[in-house]
Amino acid sequence: MKNVIAAEMNTASIDLGFDIVEEPLEVGIEAAVYALNETRRHSIHRARLDWLYRDNPDGPATIWVAYEGGTRNIAGMAAVLPRRLLVDRTEVRCWNCSDLSVLEAYRRRGIASALRKQARRAIENGRADLLYGHPNDRAANAHARAGHWSVGTMRRLAKVTCSQPIFEERLPRFAARPAAWVADVLLRIADRRIVPSDSYRMLHQSEAHFDERFDQLFAGQSHHYPVVGVRDAAYLNWRYGTNPLYRSQTVLAYRDDELAGFLIYTIRDGTAHIKDIFPGHDAHLAGSLLSEMVQEARRTGLRSLSFTALEQNPVLAECRRLGFRPRLETSRMFAFVPDDSPLREVVLDEDAWYVTVGDRDV
Repeated sequence: MKNVIAAEMNTASIDLGFDIVEEPLEVGIEAAVYALNETRRHSIHRARLDWLYRDNPDGPATIWVAYEGGTRNIAGMAAVLPRRLLVDRTEVRCWNCSDLSVLEAYRRRGIASALRKQARRAIENGRADLLYGHPNDRAANAHARAGHWSVGTMRRLAKVTCSQPIFEERLPRFAARPAAWVADVLLRIADRRIVPSDSYRMLHQSEAHFDERFDQLFAGQSHHYPVVGVRDAAYLNWRYGTNPLYRSQTVLAYRDDELAGFLIYTIRDGTAHIKDIFPGHDAHLAGSLLSEMVQEARRTGLRSLSFTALEQNPVLAECRRLGFRPRLETSRMFAFVPDDSPLREVVLDEDAWYVTVGDRDV
């Protein structure tokens, strides 16, 4: 892939002899496979990018590739994913900033910022209405230099539900078991009142599948959020049901045989990572879904629960009430909307966004 021939598409020159080309999808995917595998500690498989860049029900990815002038060697790449967003109940075209990668030999030359500026210019030219992204700390600087602003901070909260695996990592086995037994008894006493409300009937699904009930739920509840990503069956089935990276499970809350809310999670290394809860404004419902997860974690011996969301997300308050504690790691969410956009006022309001970790790229 070092000698990919650039298509005659939107090409921008940057300093020090590099060109940025918006590539057709197939060429862009091949370039992304190469660039990501050159810069990641773990292998990036073609199946992941086909799913992420090609199969998205909201549309295919847009991919820019940075080439070294003359040789056409790949120096880096960036991608954005279409995402339907509701802003004041109106569906708008949004881009979710996805992979950004610059090869080691070409770093500290402004390529990452230049790649992200291509997305900003495309937004200014009307190809989408706005964008958002959740970069890591290094990439956050590229977003800032590209003119994207920080919406807020993503916070992670976690709750220990079974202490034995933790003690076994830190103590000899003969000491870990009795210490864990005492700790778990204390945890159960502290959490004895954490039970889901009997207003709801909870249903667990080990395989994520979403149908028209989720369309109806989102249509009926989305008006509570000035800015929210569409969570209908088409999106949820793609994001969680067909995700090749992990298996998602769901907890469904029913009231009078009607779907009232859902929680989506994955299990990794003995921890249930909660990806999404919807709706989140109803504290009674969100608290019941979280309480059900606490009980499920105890039943199945999971060591902990974890949930990450934008710091203004109302579900975080319910997490704290149920004994979730903040963890040190944080990240920033960025966004961009043109100065003359009618969406600008509401999008600039950090309290307007309903965002969970499930709204990130994958």
